[in-house]
Amino acid sequence: MTKDELQPFMFSQCQAIHARSIFPCQDTPSVKFTYSARVQSPENIVVLMSAVKKDAQLFEQKIPIPSYLFSIAAGALASKSIGPRSCVWAEPSLVEESVNEFSQCEEMLKAAESFCGPYMWGVYDLLILPPSFPYGGMENPCLTFVTPTLLAGDRSLANVVAHEIAHSWTGNLVTNKDWNHFWLNEGHTVYLERLIIGRLFGEEMRMAHLQSGYKSLVSCIKSVDPRITKLVLDVDLHPDDTFSRIPYEKGSLLLYFLETKYGKEKMLLWLKKYLSRGPHDEALDTDQWLQFLCETLDPEARLSVDWDMWLHQTGLPCWDPKFNSDLLNQCQEVSEFLLRNDDCEKFCEGFKNFNSFQKENILNLLEGDEIRPDLLLAIDEELQLSNVKNCEIRFNWSMLCIKNKVTNRADACFEFLNSVGRMKYARPLYKFVQYSCLV
Repeated sequence: MTKDELQPFMFSQCQAIHARSIFPCQDTPSVKFTYSARVQSPENIVVLMSAVKKDAQLFEQKIPIPSYLFSIAAGALASKSIGPRSCVWAEPSLVEESVNEFSQCEEMLKAAESFCGPYMWGVYDLLILPPSFPYGGMENPCLTFVTPTLLAGDRSLANVVAHEIAHSWTGNLVTNKDWNHFWLNEGHTVYLERLIIGRLFGEEMRMAHLQSGYKSLVSCIKSVDPRITKLVLDVDLHPDDTFSRIPYEKGSLLLYFLETKYGKEKMLLWLKKYLSRGPHDEALDTDQWLQFLCETLDPEARLSVDWDMWLHQTGLPCWDPKFNSDLLNQCQEVSEFLLRNDDCEKFCEGFKNFNSFQKENILNLLEGDEIRPDLLLAIDEELQLSNVKNCEIRFNWSMLCIKNKVTNRADACFEFLNSVGRMKYARPLYKFVQYSCLV
């Protein structure tokens, strides 16, 4: 269902191996191609593709891309500029809201260029998809697809856009050869995403995101098939069935480990060399990555780092990153205060002073403990978390209410669940609802 309910809305999703259902192709990231397309549509339907639009019907992509980055979308769309090389596309009623939400796009692009070199794709547009879109974003060249759940009203979820911008280099230019080496795409992208966050919002915020990501990695490793907790996979499974946070967070952690070992300045110089390696019509595997790293970062790295542990062993690496973010330490203090004191008034007073990222983390920290339903109700009466616009906060609050059987908030939880198709929210919420007394 679309927001405005004016016209049908069509969009593609080719990652990981679904381009073959659109056109005959070698549906593997190791094969790249350029393309042009001429697309006709009714007057009231706008067509967009992962390419530069040359005129009303013609699209051209002159940089070789793998099949998973081919995309097309069509619907009743309007657009508005958000920078010298960027527009936001959305249904008409969402355009102004989207412009405000993603107004930092050019700043993020410039920050990424400072780490990676020039942006090569010409335009960087954003398309806001219907709520049924199952992902946070998809890094289609020239046209990033994003979920409307990012429209928080305060730009607090724009780190997803930083992630997709980072993909313009890590993944879209330097690409994993096959899906067993997916960490090459996502680990480098998360690492770069957090560098961008650090450049725009300060190193303390970068450290907070690193620490939060590590916590997510620890949790994920406990909950998934051990076979897919390796960075380099060796399982004969459909790529969609091996999807998890592991390649994102474990891959990023490896790169942060190398940063602590060699120093940030040296690591950033290496990153720029890595992203300028060519030609970009080729893809690489982990052995090639390691060879390049040893040649350009440290010839002794092959012997001084336990690569088997990092790349081929299951579970958490035997390395303690010793994160100590003041932003997240404050979250820990507030969550522990509530669990110790049951003091709704003081908790709410403190909660209001935190930024959205911290609020999300406070609620996430509370999820592991039992909390009285009446206390959660009192908190919701004061903070109105069941109706908050920020979907990360509302998701974590809904999980708390369902887990602690707050039956008076069941309708609000179901309303949220029925309004989003993003798998990050829908899957765990449906799972919790299934085993709760709220149905």
